[in-house]
Amino acid sequence: MRLLFLFLLCLCLPGCNTRKEVRKFCVEQEAGQFDSEFRVWCPVLQEDYHISSKYGCSPLGEGISLPISWDGVPPEADYLRVYVIDTTCVYDCDSCCRFLHWALDLPIHQLPVEGVVSIKGVEEGGANDPFVLKYTQLNSNVQKTYAPFCPPKHQTHAIVVQLIAYKKVGIEYRALGRAQSIPLLFSLEHK
Repeated sequence: MRLLFLFLLCLCLPGCNTRKEVRKFCVEQEAGQFDSEFRVWCPVLQEDYHISSKYGCSPLGEGISLPISWDGVPPEADYLRVYVIDTTCVYDCDSCCRFLHWALDLPIHQLPVEGVVSIKGVEEGGANDPFVLKYTQLNSNVQKTYAPFCPPKHQTHAIVVQLIAYKKVGIEYRALGRAQSIPLLFSLEHK
């Protein structure tokens, strides 16, 4: 009986790429198609690859969103999908041990040259900006908000920022560029 239960449980668990939005971007795409000049980074990354605990949950953190910078967005793209992901999640994770802290779907041609969110990135604390809130997507908590990093006290987690520049063609999403930051290390104990 126990074996039957485990077998059925395995059949019911979702795979890593079952989210429809992720699959939409992968159809007929190859790594060589993307511009290597399209890149993303966190401007407050310290020399030891850590980011400040202020981006974490209270009481040790301030719960503010980290700044994200990018350049080289393909000029044909109409939208920029931004994901901030804990790749070493230990609880409340998806089936691949990831936790989506923040997701944005920004209309590139509506981004100002300067401001909290711009053609260059999103400033620190930008998650509360009305324009950013308008384009915030569901996170792993199933909320349209930034979820501060909150790993267990004595752990360091690896956070990555992923970008997908795309355009809609009819009902299809066509990825024109992808970028991923180097892993950002986060611990509530690191200042």
